[in-house]
Amino acid sequence: MKKIILIDTSNLFYRAFFAIPQNFISPKGQIVNAVFGSCSVMLAILKNEQPDFIFFFKDTKEKTFRHNEYNQYKAGRAKIPDELVQQLPLIDDLLASFSLPVFSYPGFEADDLIATAVQKFNAPQKEFLILSTDQDLFALVQENVFIIQNTKGGNFKRIDSKQIKEKFAITPQQIADFKAIAGDASDNIPGIFKIGKKGAAELLQQFNTLENIKNNFHNVPAKFYKKLENNLEKALKMKKLIKLNSSVPLSLDLTQGSINNISYQKIDYFLKNLGFNALRRRLINIPLFKKDQDQMCFF
Repeated sequence: MKKIILIDTSNLFYRAFFAIPQNFISPKGQIVNAVFGSCSVMLAILKNEQPDFIFFFKDTKEKTFRHNEYNQYKAGRAKIPDELVQQLPLIDDLLASFSLPVFSYPGFEADDLIATAVQKFNAPQKEFLILSTDQDLFALVQENVFIIQNTKGGNFKRIDSKQIKEKFAITPQQIADFKAIAGDASDNIPGIFKIGKKGAAELLQQFNTLENIKNNFHNVPAKFYKKLENNLEKALKMKKLIKLNSSVPLSLDLTQGSINNISYQKIDYFLKNLGFNALRRRLINIPLFKKDQDQMCFF
């Protein structure tokens, strides 16, 4: 079984920024908390998951097709902190130090690119682990596709379809329908007024999809009838907005993400320049770098 890690980099950096105090600075006086935290997670992935392939996926500054369809998409989100913006060049350097591909595509989000990678590479004997806390990506979960999220101690919890069912009372394939009905404040998706998550799950358990609700509207329970009557078409439009696009025209080749492309020397050089000696010491405990043990030097 080949293990493929797909990393939502924007999500990774953002979480690292808020997980580590902002007074974490380099010897040169730079704020580097997001860089340190992101690199720490990456080293934990290499050690604890021991993948065969890793790919990075980034959002772009340009508006996406979703903004063109709905100009209030993600409206109201807090501005990215200046202290994180200042670290973005270093974060690019961090990614470069791993010698692995970083994909982005104007008009699409990292989620769409990850969906495209799963679609392209999916085959028997391949296991996909998607590093992200973005619930939109739950839609990709299936028998051999999992969401992973880092926990304290450098370990990772896996989220599978059973856990999604337990949390939301729906299947991964119903995520877009669920959010279109219940709403999603993080993306400014309004949902259908006064139905909520419990009502959305109840409707989807009975009808499976929004399209089936529309086609069998005469069977909709009375308590939902009026709420849906004037809002169903809007919810269907929101579903198209939420649904991941797995057809982004990326030039993807599995060999690009081989961990054999990773250079111990490049990562060590990057960490040394930022004074991350604690992370440098962790390199030697990673099986991939055992052969480089004689090159370890912290001064």
